[in-house]
Amino acid sequence: MEPSHSIELRGLPDSGPVDENQPLLLPAADVTDLSTLTTLPSNTSDHEGSQHHRRNSSRFYEAQQASNDIHLRFASKKILGRYIPEIDERHVRSKTRKTAASKQSTMIRTQLITAGVICLANVVTLICFWIFYPPDERGIGTLRIGSCSEITAIDSAAHVALNVLSSLFLSAGSYCMQILVSPSRREIDEAHARGVTLDIGVQSIRNLRWINPRRLLQWVTLGLLSICLHLFWNSLTFTSTPVVSYAMATVTSDYKEMGRDWALDPLPPWLSSHNWSLVHDLYTQMDNFTRLEKQSCIDAYIDGLTTKRSLVVVAANITAAQNYNRTLLDGGFTGWDVWSRAPWWICAAYNLPDYNRLCTSEWASTFVDDWATLAWSHQEEGKPGWPFWVKVDYCLVGAESSINRRCGMHYGTQIFVVVCVCTLLQCCLISLVWWTSRTKSGRGRAQTERTVVLMGDAIVEYLEHPSDLSSSQAVCVYHQVWRPRDRVSWFNTVRPKVWVISLTLFMLGIAAPLAVLIDAVVFWKGRGLDMSIPAIVKLGFGVNQGFLGMNSEMSNYSLIECVFLANIVQLLVSFLYLFYNNILTHQLVADQWVRFVRPDGKKALRVSTPRGMQRSSYLLSLPLTYSLTLTIAMILLHWLISQSLFVVQTIGFDTSGEMVTFPHFAGSAVGYALLPIILATLCGVVMVTGLLVNSLVRSHRDVPRGFPRWGSSSAHIEALCSGRPAHDADAHLFPVSMGVVVSGNSTATGHQPRLTFSTDVTLRPPERNEMFLMPASINRLKARGGGRRRFGRIWGFFW
Repeated sequence: MEPSHSIELRGLPDSGPVDENQPLLLPAADVTDLSTLTTLPSNTSDHEGSQHHRRNSSRFYEAQQASNDIHLRFASKKILGRYIPEIDERHVRSKTRKTAASKQSTMIRTQLITAGVICLANVVTLICFWIFYPPDERGIGTLRIGSCSEITAIDSAAHVALNVLSSLFLSAGSYCMQILVSPSRREIDEAHARGVTLDIGVQSIRNLRWINPRRLLQWVTLGLLSICLHLFWNSLTFTSTPVVSYAMATVTSDYKEMGRDWALDPLPPWLSSHNWSLVHDLYTQMDNFTRLEKQSCIDAYIDGLTTKRSLVVVAANITAAQNYNRTLLDGGFTGWDVWSRAPWWICAAYNLPDYNRLCTSEWASTFVDDWATLAWSHQEEGKPGWPFWVKVDYCLVGAESSINRRCGMHYGTQIFVVVCVCTLLQCCLISLVWWTSRTKSGRGRAQTERTVVLMGDAIVEYLEHPSDLSSSQAVCVYHQVWRPRDRVSWFNTVRPKVWVISLTLFMLGIAAPLAVLIDAVVFWKGRGLDMSIPAIVKLGFGVNQGFLGMNSEMSNYSLIECVFLANIVQLLVSFLYLFYNNILTHQLVADQWVRFVRPDGKKALRVSTPRGMQRSSYLLSLPLTYSLTLTIAMILLHWLISQSLFVVQTIGFDTSGEMVTFPHFAGSAVGYALLPIILATLCGVVMVTGLLVNSLVRSHRDVPRGFPRWGSSSAHIEALCSGRPAHDADAHLFPVSMGVVVSGNSTATGHQPRLTFSTDVTLRPPERNEMFLMPASINRLKARGGGRRRFGRIWGFFW
């Protein structure tokens, strides 16, 4: 009969007896190690049994110690969950208010609430305006008529509020657009199989080809709605400038002696389309007029936007006998055609033949002693001496009616409707994104359909579900030498092509207003205006006489046309902001990426929907400091642009009685102000300079030149996560580091050093000139081995 065999485990050396009920810390994967323990025949002597027992105990201790080492090397949800219950997402302590607020669906819901409140405010405001301040036949409603200084202050405050609200609303749309353009795991795998690397954590046009068509349609629609809102939102409210269209007449020096009724003297036929009977009425009113000498008369009428009254200019060198016994030399209205050129008649005699010089008080003071004006007598047209050169003796002016309290605050019904419709549609799209995110964040949806929004999301995805890289044509893993540089500036973390395109657009964006500014300064300086820096500062903000871009015939331009032209710059600046934000986002993602390889400890993964010890995202990509600074800068820039180029609505008044408005004198124009243009340009220069300085001064230390760019590359993230040790299955829930690990249980390779993410306590930073497994772009390798080989040095230099 064969002797029976048994395994004796009476106790470990120096540890006392082993409790039979005490579980052994020996993983199932390592039970086979017990085969190394020899069996003891039952009929052996006590001495031999004692020797066998010591040998087996020693081997068992070594196996148990190795097993314990494996478990202690990696963070485990099963073990650490006993001490940190927040790791288990099913535990009640993990369901805190902060955790709930950090989920992607909650963040989108916050954006939806913000957008919904703003949309509701727009609709309610439009309804209230419509009821209490009904619009006229042009669709323009008047909110308030008051002093110009008061209206200017209200308008500035209103535009600050509009810029804040529009920035908040458009930020909500931009937030959803980045989520929509973020690929899912399935879409990433499909792109990798075709040799394409997708962008992670940044706004990317390249991703659009690979995302779901439904999300693509939502992304495009949100973009179009944002464009529409950029064009119209800033002009929901606007001001009007009062323009007095005053009647004036030029009479002979002997008008009192002649006493002829002007109604018997017909005015030129080209003026008969307006109510010129008011000119004839001056004949009966002028007895009560006040006399002004030449200098006082010029001062009173040189500014087309100040107080005006009816006017009679008395000639010093022409009598009725020289005008067919008629005392009326000329008559008409000023300000009805081009209100900014209302005082043209003061300098008309000195401004022939083109009348292209602006009549200013400085210019008028040079000829005040010999001041003359022109009289366009219809009977003398075409004859020598026509028009009459009328030397001014003095002026007669009517009762003063102040227009300083006739400035207006208005709204455009059509513009309000467009903005309300666009905001309502955008709210619907945001709600759809929110509803979809609720399903994605839940475990009911397929894991491959959840979008990967942030770099941390991609790391979590590929740590939790590693890939063997068998189907990837975008990246491969092979032995490479770690060649770090002492300094890699943030400038190098962005591809040269992106820098070239972005800086070119930035320079064009700065050069355009500078060209407009220089052209305006040269134009107005050539027309007699003082264009020195103190003079421009004195002009300040708001409407200035003559500073209109569309004022040759204001009645030909609709309000919508003026709004479009005034806000097109806002759209262009927002377009440039996308490039600005893209550069900054790439740099910050790269900085977050490089932090994982630093030897200062493990970092928690920042994700859109945190679990375990993961951290919540800030504002998708930008930290709060950068985000707030950039938001404030953009609000300031948009406000300065709104003060640089704006809609001007004019309302014409006459000078009789209570100032009755003339609708055909009102018009829309695009005004501009030089000082805000200068400040807006300086703001843009400061922003671009700040970006360049930040890019050149800040740097990464002890990493290869191209390493920071891996942080936004889906293929490199996949390759680095695929090498995590098999025992590190819970790595995605814990703080991790990137370093070199040697593991025989790697998901992709054998006992070879490899750069990967892990919680392994034996993980070490890569050393200079060390060789280990690292990912490399397949397309880059093909390019190096193909026709570009002879240009490799040049290509490598620029890359």
